[in-house]
Amino acid sequence: MLAEFGYGGKLLPSFPNWLIDGTRPSRLSWLLKDTILPPIYWHGMLKGREWMVTPHAIKTAH
Repeated sequence: MLAEFGYGGKLLPSFPNWLIDGTRPSRLSWLLKDTILPPIYWHGMLKGREWMVTPHAIKTAH
């Protein structure tokens, strides 16, 4: 089961329900939680890397 909660205990899923239903256990949610997310967290997020977007240059006024 992959459950994501916000403030007040409100269920806030970040995956579409057709892919992972956060209210029921599934093999895909277990695989994601056990195999895929830990390397992303330890080797990407903690080191400040962003893999999903490209950074844009900040334009300053002269």
